Amino acid sequence: MSVNPDLVTEVAHELSEPMSPRTVRALEEQLEHDMLLEDGNLSDLDDNSDVLTMPLANENAFEVPSVPVCYLASITADFGANDGRRLIGSGGFADVFLGVTRRSSRRLAVKRLKTFDGSGADCTIFDYEVGELSRLKHKHIIAILGYSNDDPTQPCLVYPFMKNGTLERKLRVSGEGALIAKQRVSLAFGVAQALEFLHSRPKPLIHRDVKTSNILLDDDLMPKVREQLVYARTA
Repeated sequence: MSVNPDLVTEVAHELSEPMSPRTVRALEEQLEHDMLLEDGNLSDLDDNSDVLTMPLANENAFEVPSVPVCYLASITADFGANDGRRLIGSGGFADVFLGVTRRSSRRLAVKRLKTFDGSGADCTIFDYEVGELSRLKHKHIIAILGYSNDDPTQPCLVYPFMKNGTLERKLRVSGEGALIAKQRVSLAFGVAQALEFLHSRPKPLIHRDVKTSNILLDDDLMPKVREQLVYARTA
């Protein structure tokens, strides 16, 4: 796929202006195309999108598109300011918001990092996370669909929305809907496969915080390990 230079210019211009329907459609088509590659559930998608590798501040050569923060604000009800129900997760380093695309009402999870001040060190950390996550391709590791860094003080990551939530929450369910033994073994095996994949890379990665709240469940109750990665030191 090739970059559409007119679209690049339009998106760069519209960072401080209302986005045109054409720009919104292109952004959403790219995100939805990435979702199709991830889970194959978007049967109504016509892929005629352009690659949105936009030459904004802190430009990066990553494998996922850059998305303007104003677009993410528009699909998350201004990051929950206009609808508190859009806040679906919160931790020490980030808040997670439910995003709903305008064109086809697809749901996304938008993670906005909290502690960034736009310094060089913060941007390096963010670049590391985007770079690593965009290169990790495994069925049991959460896929990153896009990122936003045009406002260095509130960088964001975009993921598929996992409607079944975390393994932590699912394990608390009793009675109808509770996980049976076979499902629990399958989940444990899937997580083990994800960790083995990280550890066996040419430059091994370790997960800094393996726990049930960092394991998401897809529509089929298959595990998706989310970030918190760091390179392992080798002797």
